[in-house]
Amino acid sequence: MYTDLSSVWEGWSKNWFLALDRNIAKALGAGVVVVIMFSSPWLLLFVSLALLPIHLPQDQFLLLTIVACLVGLGLQLSLRVWVRRQFLLPLKYYWLAGIGGLLVGAIAANSVWCSLTGIGWTWKGRPLKVNVH
Repeated sequence: MYTDLSSVWEGWSKNWFLALDRNIAKALGAGVVVVIMFSSPWLLLFVSLALLPIHLPQDQFLLLTIVACLVGLGLQLSLRVWVRRQFLLPLKYYWLAGIGGLLVGAIAANSVWCSLTGIGWTWKGRPLKVNVH
């Protein structure tokens, strides 16, 4: 469907806000949920592991954060295993889920902005017009 990141950005930015009923809260909220589900376990794990040498290994909160991140990543992996079984998609890009979550979060914000203002709102390089309801 999409052959490069630019096409993904343009296509999803055009459709995200519209698919969520042109509702700002739904569009931004859905983007935040994707970031929380797919990016935060990776981000928190890296931050926690970086802080581990600074803090005592006995720091219960830090250790619990690491465990929670690993549980979250395990849940992501189990989802990917299910997707592999159902749709024959390989697991080799599993680790990109965190980057993908950040990308979708940015697309959500961009979609709301472009759809409401018309600035940068394009499809296949052609500018789109904003329909005011």
